[in-house]
Amino acid sequence: MGQKPVHHIFMIGIDSAGKSSLVFRLQCPDIPADELNVVATAGMGIDTIKIGEQGKQTEFVISDVGGRSGMIS
Repeated sequence: MGQKPVHHIFMIGIDSAGKSSLVFRLQCPDIPADELNVVATAGMGIDTIKIGEQGKQTEFVISDVGGRSGMIS
């Protein structure tokens, strides 16, 4: 069997858009939304997430770039 590809996702957006919350929900889908305690990303966070059944997983490397209100001009 060949090696499965790794998918890279760069999440960029304005402050409080929900980028980190989305990454957290992918990592921990069983935690209720009202129990999420997500801290704003300072700079950039990189997470590797595997989704799917054992042996049939798809791997994603997600770069969560901290929002900047200065991005909007």
